[in-house]
Amino acid sequence: MRKRTLRGSDFPALTSFARGYLHEDFPDVHGSAVAAAAAFSEDANPEERRQLVQEVEALARVAEGRSVRDLRRFMTRALGSRWEPRSRDEIMELLDALRPR
Repeated sequence: MRKRTLRGSDFPALTSFARGYLHEDFPDVHGSAVAAAAAFSEDANPEERRQLVQEVEALARVAEGRSVRDLRRFMTRALGSRWEPRSRDEIMELLDALRPR
């Protein structure tokens, strides 16, 4: 079975989050991707959060079976982020931080 191509255009909310919260200074500003997600959650309205959660869930599904290198490349090149996840688990941690409590 062929892997679905990952395209940034399929993830507009994630692209916006990546560029706005996971930019080159995010480690200094937020400390971690999870802390950046918490900051986003404070700033975003419920619809923005819902859309981002949906897109991160979709990314987690298509990330299964992909290499970490592919995920890093997607996050940095396609989405314009400076966050380079080390595993699919880090994507799941991000998702957990974004879900409403």
